[in-house]
Amino acid sequence: YNMGLSEKKMGRFEEALDCFFKLHAILRNNATVIYQIADVYMKLEEVPNQSLEWFMQLHGLIPTDSKLLQKLGEIYDEEGDKSQAFSVYVDSFKYYPSNLEVIEWLGAYYIESQFCEKAISYFERAALMQPSQVKWLLMIASCHRRSGNYQQALETYKSIHRKFPDNVECLQFLVRIYTDMGLPEAAEYLNRLKKAEKQKEIREKRLTTGLARRGSLLGSTGLRVSASRDNSASSGGSRENSAKQSRIARRNMQSNMQDMDAELLAMNDGASQNHMNITYSDPLGPEAERPKTA
Repeated sequence: YNMGLSEKKMGRFEEALDCFFKLHAILRNNATVIYQIADVYMKLEEVPNQSLEWFMQLHGLIPTDSKLLQKLGEIYDEEGDKSQAFSVYVDSFKYYPSNLEVIEWLGAYYIESQFCEKAISYFERAALMQPSQVKWLLMIASCHRRSGNYQQALETYKSIHRKFPDNVECLQFLVRIYTDMGLPEAAEYLNRLKKAEKQKEIREKRLTTGLARRGSLLGSTGLRVSASRDNSASSGGSRENSAKQSRIARRNMQSNMQDMDAELLAMNDGASQNHMNITYSDPLGPEAERPKTA
């Protein structure tokens, strides 16, 4: 068994199969050995059907294993058999209802099938498991909107904004909905959107500046180490140059930080009157075209 694992780790899959088949001849119903055979066949892309056969054999031994059911669902999904994939994903969720990957797949399946209201319960469970992840709440709101429940969608977006006031995507949805409904709150949320986008831009600038400074310091350190290995004289010169470069980088970063703080203050004082792009991208993807009648 260990020899098979070693061959598999080194990418010698045929040799790994030889080891596991010899062990399978001794232990016919050992689930671990059968899994290793199926997994190696998964890595041998030229024989994809073999892996499904072995995983099905394993499923007969351990029918309630949620991870195995998820693996079968992935295989069926890759082969384009959505109905069979849905069936095993449902079984996987039944035995372990806290697998986020399974929850997300089932929610996406109902959305593709135009049953958005059924996807809501799955995304609500995911939101309970990951309360700090805004994407689940955005998906819930989008499902309400696609189901035609615009009032509930609006309330959900407002709740998201209270929890994540700096989330640009949520503000874009709020601006769009209030604008479409012709409500005066659109102007207020548009101003909030402008401030959030400005703050996001400033944070990204600071992050970029910090990474550039870190790279400069690391490069200077590398130069010092390399020079010290060559000779002590050149090492001294390199250290002086590196120190000088570091001081310049620090001064530049401080100057940039001051400029960005000034931009933030100006934005808070009313610089948010400029035209902003309020287009948004639905986290659930484009809506499917409904059939037309004569």
